[in-house]
Amino acid sequence: MISLDTKFKQIFPRKDVDVSRKKQYINVLSEVYTITNKIHSQLVSEAKEEEQPYLHNGVPCIKDISDRKITFYLYNYYEYLLKKNIIDATINYKLSCLRAFSYCIFF
Repeated sequence: MISLDTKFKQIFPRKDVDVSRKKQYINVLSEVYTITNKIHSQLVSEAKEEEQPYLHNGVPCIKDISDRKITFYLYNYYEYLLKKNIIDATINYKLSCLRAFSYCIFF
């Protein structure tokens, strides 16, 4: 499922990502998909929507990061990793991998 994601397909030729890094991205994104049932493109679209200003009593507002769905998903992924009883360094690595992939999509 992850390999069918349009963002996933676009990133590798554009950024010249090596095979081992691609496997790491696939592993992390597959775990996130297992938890959220959403591919990365869907998560990014949802996050971008929640960044948009909205009117509250006639005043433009932006949803606080702590109230956004993406924050909820990231905490769920973190809890999922904790339950797997893996070492902190691996958890940090997987979270960095997810952030790096997300960063690549925007730049």
